[in-house]
Formats: sequence, C-alpha cells, structure tokens
Amino acid sequence: MQLVVNGVAAFLALGGAVACAETVGVGQQAWWYKSMDLAAAHQVTTGTGAVIGVIDSQIDPDVPELRGQHVVPVRNFCGGGATGKGAAAAHGTSVVVNIAGSGVGTAPGGVGVAGVAPDATVRTYAVEDATSTLSSVNCVGADEAEAVASALVTAAADGARVITTSLGGDDSPVLHDAVNAVLRSGAVLIAATGDGPVDRSVRYPAAYPGVVAVAAVDSAGAPWTGNVIEDRKAFVISAPGADIPTGSFQNGRWSSQVIYSGTSEATPLVAGSLALVAAKYPNATGNQLIQTLIHNPAGNRPFGFDTEYGYGIVSPQKMLAVDPTQYPDVNPLLPPEPSAAPTEAPTTAAPAAPNSTPTPAPLAAPKANTDIPPWLLPAGLVFIVASAWASKRWARRS
Repeated sequence: MQLVVNGVAAFLALGGAVACAETVGVGQQAWWYKSMDLAAAHQVTTGTGAVIGVIDSQIDPDVPELRGQHVVPVRNFCGGGATGKGAAAAHGTSVVVNIAGSGVGTAPGGVGVAGVAPDATVRTYAVEDATSTLSSVNCVGADEAEAVASALVTAAADGARVITTSLGGDDSPVLHDAVNAVLRSGAVLIAATGDGPVDRSVRYPAAYPGVVAVAAVDSAGAPWTGNVIEDRKAFVISAPGADIPTGSFQNGRWSSQVIYSGTSEATPLVAGSLALVAAKYPNATGNQLIQTLIHNPAGNRPFGFDTEYGYGIVSPQKMLAVDPTQYPDVNPLLPPEPSAAPTEAPTTAAPAAPNSTPTPAPLAAPKANTDIPPWLLPAGLVFIVASAWASKRWARRS
C-alpha cells in the first residue's frame, strides 16, 4: 500500500505556490500569526516545558528555522533514518517549522517561519521512508496503518502531552487500538481531517471519537473551500490553513517563502496552541486541554458546534486566559461510558462552561448552531464507523 500526497496539484505546482515576503508576510508578519495574536500569547509563554510528538515524514533539523530549536528526531517506523533532505523530508519539516520555527529563515532580511510554540520540545516519528517524494510517499515493506499506530503509541510512551499528525487513511483495527491507547495515556491526539477533492470525508485517525479533528479557515476566518464535504460532524476545531507561508524544499534547497494550503498546515497550529496552554498550566490533563480548546474559540462565538467550524477557530490567547483545571477531567469528544445498570432516558449534556469568560481574540467565527456531533448525543445512540481500511490509500493532508 502506498501513501500519496493529498491535494497533489497544490503540492506539485510549487511555481504558483511561492510568494514573496513582501506579498503575504513571513514570520511574525504572516497573516495567520497575526490573526492568532501570537505576539501577545508569547508574552505569556513560548511553550517551554511542553512536549509535542509529530507523526509525519522524515525531517531536516538543519533548516534555518529549526537550528538550535528543541527538536528531537526519534525514529523512522518505515526503516532508515528519522532525518532526511529534500522531498523526502519536506512535509514533516514544514509541519515542525509551523510548531517550533525560530523565525530565522531564507526570506529577505533573514526572516523565516515563526512557530506557535518556539520553545516547546518537538519529538518526531517518521512513518515514511527515504524514497518518498512530493508526489509519492512510501513506506516500502511495511503497512502504513501499523507504522502510524506504532509511532502513536511510542510518542505517548515517550511522554508527549500533545501528539499531532497531518496524515490520514482508512479505519484499521490496529490504528484504532493505538488511538485508544494514546487517549488512555492522557495525551491529546490531534489530526488533520483531509483535503478535497481527493478526500470527500474525514479520514482516520481524525474520524475516531476522542481525537481533535482539525479543519481549515482562510484569512477572512471563512471555512477553507478545500475542507472535505462529507462527515463534517467529525470536525472539532478550525485553524488557519489557506495560503500559509510554511516553507519547503525547492530544487533541493529550503525556502521559507513557499506557501501551502490545507489541513496539514492547520493541524500543527492547533498542536502548538495546546502546547502553549500545557506549558502555562502543567497540571491540566489532556482531557482538560481539549475542554478548554472547545470552550474558548476565537471571537464572541457562544459555546456550540456546527459543521463548518466544529467548535470554532482556535484561540491561544483565550485559552491562556482560562485555567483548564476548572473543567471536568473527561474527554468531551468521546461517547459516555455505559452505566453499570440500566437507567431511564439516558442523556448527555454538552461539556460544562467555566465560570469566567475570557477576552475575545481578534479572529472571529460565525455563531454556532445546535448540530452536536453524534458522540455528544445521548448514550443510547451509538457512533458507528465503517471498517473499510483496505479500500483506500493513506495520504498526506496537503
């Protein structure tokens, strides 16, 4: 089975994807950085002490944005090294730069991508081998679902508080077991939902209950036009994902000015945001980090779910203003556990809101509706996932 690049046209058309820093902004001038008000968030914390696990391709820790950062390439579950150069390391390196980039790069003036949590520790776990390219992502001689599952479990065992992946595939017993093990460990698992038109519905592991499934928005705060069109009840949170200066390799050389669009770009921004919260509130559990994520979206949005944004657009500033330990230590994205004895008319309330309301962040999302995802419905209703794991290929999400 072979991994393929999701949204391959956007990935291959690098000539049309590149823009100058003067046009779109790189580093702290990038639209997404300013819309998330990260300069203010970094006055509170830059992520020191938080540990993030990244499941993706090989990475190149020698690109300018990552030199001197707390990035630890751990292992390649497809064989070979955890680090690489050029196309084989492009996707994973971009993801890590979005999280921990120093802001030093190859754009005019030596500017590079500035990450959400530049002082967090990022541990990387490759699930692609060195034969991968931008158009073909390979794990020769191994099953991708098993490789991803092993990487997830290892990242949790290594102590990651937040685990993120911008890969997706189909349902698999081994992958589902690994996701459940990660959730039991207390880590937060974040995954990209997928990109149309290659994906029509949310892929796994994002589609599993309990996982923070990330959709993308554009610079106006509108849902990205490339979000999947089916199974949107799996959406949990949205983040900037359109026209993101994220850096990549061109002709074998790193450029900080390469721009991508997709849920691959949105997902690490959520991971970095939760790392900031974990750094400020080290006693918060993974469940409480998810609680604060969905209760404190950007803008004046009331608590609630819709199939365009999930629970809204991620807001590091609003989350940092609220101590997550006031929330129940319960994953609000999981169906309730069955009672030991039958009860009458079981019901499940939406997660309780805190007693205080933080100051809104600058990027706002529209008002939510009451279309609550099925795993937040009464306990008598079951969220069923199809098991068709052998029918499609694993893919990058952009």
